[in-house]
Amino acid sequence: MIVRRRDVAAERESGGSMDRDRLITIGVVVVLVILLSWLSERWFRSQERRLAETYRGDFASAKTRFRLVRRVVVAVVILVGALAALTTIPATQELARALLASGAVAAVVAGFALRTPLGNVAAGLQIAFTQPFRLGDRITVDACSGLVEEIKLSYTVLRTDDGRRAFLPNEQLIAAPIVNATIEDPTRAQTVTVPVAPGADLERVRVVLQEVADAVPGRIAAPVPTVHVSDVTNTFVTMAITAWVADGGAALQLSSDMRESAVSALRSEGLLAGA
Repeated sequence: MIVRRRDVAAERESGGSMDRDRLITIGVVVVLVILLSWLSERWFRSQERRLAETYRGDFASAKTRFRLVRRVVVAVVILVGALAALTTIPATQELARALLASGAVAAVVAGFALRTPLGNVAAGLQIAFTQPFRLGDRITVDACSGLVEEIKLSYTVLRTDDGRRAFLPNEQLIAAPIVNATIEDPTRAQTVTVPVAPGADLERVRVVLQEVADAVPGRIAAPVPTVHVSDVTNTFVTMAITAWVADGGAALQLSSDMRESAVSALRSEGLLAGA
């Protein structure tokens, strides 16, 4: 009996020692994963800054790819660390070893990448390398327009013209039509219309509106603004003024300034319809 009790006590002591060893191992793995993730993040950020200083090509394209690769590397480090931690737990040892040894990790990831939410990760990688848009581009998706602020692993962040943030799933962006106002030429034409009295001197109207368009703040020098008749009815003549801006974000302000100045100038000349 005494020998048997000693054996049981020894087994318990041995089991407790093994549990402590497993906990220590798991703790070490967690610390290593956190450290490696932090070091990877820091290294990629320093390389991105260096790239910004030395890159002579299309930096928006390079930056978009670089950030997605950075996020993928950090995610892989975390995944491998999690699998390594699983190998220290008896209940999950066999599963973790099978996944690591047989290459089933790739099969699992590939299978899940076809479905939400990991489908968004696959879509993010596709966006990074095919680049229908890049960081800093102005795009329109359905009814949402804005500047591309971030392309994350699962979603893309747009900063809208009123300062809000729109979070769009990457999988949705792959499937939806996208209008990119920046990738070829960021300039945009902005047209406003004003009503003119039907009996007004159109030549004088053209001169007044051309002066307004030339003086409006925020427009670019070329192309030069244009003024033309866009419609004629029994009650008024519609005049259209077109000016160009360097970026779509300034378009609304330009339109407002141009319309306000045109109405004021036409009213002062007695040319505004209904005035």
